[in-house]
Amino acid sequence: MKTRALSIPKPIEDVGMGYYYTNMDVHEVERTAQASGGEGEGGETVEIVEYEFDQVTTYGYPTYSLVVEALIRERYTSSDELAIQRQRESKPADFAEYNDFCESCKAKAKPVFFPSEEGGE
Repeated sequence: MKTRALSIPKPIEDVGMGYYYTNMDVHEVERTAQASGGEGEGGETVEIVEYEFDQVTTYGYPTYSLVVEALIRERYTSSDELAIQRQRESKPADFAEYNDFCESCKAKAKPVFFPSEEGGE
């Protein structure tokens, strides 16, 4: 899920009761906002820097595999995956799209769990 924040998020955040956020693919986004002007209408326009990122919620401390699976589940159910696997030969374009998506999920999660390998490929 795409999320925004005013400060750089931690890669893994404990949000309580056994749940964790994993924040990936963080990048800076500038936007214009209307500053509150106190009395009356308007106010001046200001530039705001936010951070946009993909966020996955897991129960239990996140692992690479758990986060990749959660990312895949945002688009495909387990049943969807089984159907795509069964039809791999008869619908190669669908399988290629699914496979590319899975690889992109792995690429998003990898820097969080294997930061020393970042850029090393």
